[in-house]
Amino acid sequence: MVYDSYGLRFFEASMDTKAGSVICVLDALDESDQNGLQTFVDCLSEFWLFNPYAPRLKFILTTRGYPQILNKFNRLSHTTVSFDGEDDDEVGSRSRLEQEIDNVTQDRLDELFEQRRDIGEKSKRIIKTGLSQKGFKQATYLWMHLMFEILEKTYPRNPKDWGKLFEGPPGDIAQVYDKLLQHVSSGEKDAVRATLGLIIIATQPLTAGELVMALNARDNVDNLRSSDFYEDLPTPIEFVSWLHRGCGSFVSVFAGKVYLIHQTAREFLITAENGNTKNPSTSVWQGSIVETEAHRHMAESCAVSLSLDEMHALHFDQQVQRRRSVPNSYDDHLSLWAMFTDYAADNLIVHFLMCRHQLEGHTSDRMADIGEEYTEIFSALFHREESELLRHILAGHSQLEHFQTLLSYIGVDCYGSPESVPNVYRVMCAACRQDSVHLLKCALEIWEKDEKRKDYSKSILGEDSLFLLLLPHFAARGNATLCLHYLHSRGFDMGVQGPDDETSLHVAAEAGFLEAMSVLIGFDVSTTTLDNRKRTALVLAMATNAGTWDLVEEFLASRHDREEQFLTVFSIHV
Repeated sequence: MVYDSYGLRFFEASMDTKAGSVICVLDALDESDQNGLQTFVDCLSEFWLFNPYAPRLKFILTTRGYPQILNKFNRLSHTTVSFDGEDDDEVGSRSRLEQEIDNVTQDRLDELFEQRRDIGEKSKRIIKTGLSQKGFKQATYLWMHLMFEILEKTYPRNPKDWGKLFEGPPGDIAQVYDKLLQHVSSGEKDAVRATLGLIIIATQPLTAGELVMALNARDNVDNLRSSDFYEDLPTPIEFVSWLHRGCGSFVSVFAGKVYLIHQTAREFLITAENGNTKNPSTSVWQGSIVETEAHRHMAESCAVSLSLDEMHALHFDQQVQRRRSVPNSYDDHLSLWAMFTDYAADNLIVHFLMCRHQLEGHTSDRMADIGEEYTEIFSALFHREESELLRHILAGHSQLEHFQTLLSYIGVDCYGSPESVPNVYRVMCAACRQDSVHLLKCALEIWEKDEKRKDYSKSILGEDSLFLLLLPHFAARGNATLCLHYLHSRGFDMGVQGPDDETSLHVAAEAGFLEAMSVLIGFDVSTTTLDNRKRTALVLAMATNAGTWDLVEEFLASRHDREEQFLTVFSIHV
């Protein structure tokens, strides 16, 4: 579950008198991202603080009774009504749950024995005993469901082997997950693992057709003729059949979308941030998926999909709309391409940024992302003139507005028509907002080749060197430390003053970006240069950011002329 600026827009929309009564149901908060949950609770608190009498909007929230979750809602106690099924009679509630699960278990057993006539009476007793003893300790529908998945696929050599299914580890959910995946053949493990990784990192649930494209598109990087590519693709029905054959109920299809069976399945599969499995084991599946690698796979497939020859036949919006006009045409691979292309355009940058990782043995200014063989087609996407494609990839005006003051210096109206702003400015703003050296390189390539940009710059500025001059300012405004390192390595003047006599250090200081300030100070950008209001960058930082003093202290301590630096800074302040 993700809580971001969309949540704030939802609150605003719900206050519209035309909205009527709004009831929002959020289920299983205990299974959501806990950092995002805190953001959500903060939004709720702020909403009711300023709208204490807002009867049109109500929330129904469900969660397990974990104290760390319930405590987050203490500030909202005056606006909430709590229905806790365990407070009044915890023992009774537990007993009722166990009885319900036991009833379902008995029904499932009857079905199992009816279907599996090969299971003898002795084996039946062993299975019943194992389910009773282990099921009592687990008391969850999930465990019961997964256990029956294993029982249905097991054909032991003798009756006593049934009992081994219930000994120790198999009672653990992770071991159950591992057994569900044990039927994946050795030749298909990599493809299944890649598919599960794509399901995990996708920004939204994907259809089977979209997963087919996401899994296979990257392999077509050397041949962008889509007609050749589509011939080798399975249909969505074939793909789901293949996935279920290996994974069983580890994955499910609901309303056309493909999901993992449970949130804990994701935790079972992914590698911890330190590179180790979250629960070390001998399993070939547990902790086997590295999220950055899955994001890299998706980013590369997105780039290839957007580069297939259909994209050159029509503009993006025309082509996608044409293919969408054939609903549920699973045999029409071009329709699958259109659906995934929509996702790819919206999420290419997201996955590209999420696949970045620090190169082993290098400092933080060296990062790796997509493979070298994808660099050319990735860069080429930003040289295209399809405004609709660029609007999707660069998220419209949101990148431009963040840099509106700096853009105004070079004559760019970020509130004008998107088509009127050359690609180079949009790509550059995205690079600095997302701290992507790869995108920054794209922007510099476009700068050298884009004739439209040259005409635009000359008509607005009379000359077009100011943009390059201010690139360190843009990077500082985005807190883009990787971009700052790259510009410094390229020989850019990191201390150059802009139209308001501000250096890039002033820009970072005014925004309160201590990371960018630290990098720029490390590049010996002057701390005594004055802007047009006679302020040094450090004075400006202390006026706008209470946490800057630690950085100032660290800077002064590193200087042999620290007394002179101190007096310079504070004599101006006085």
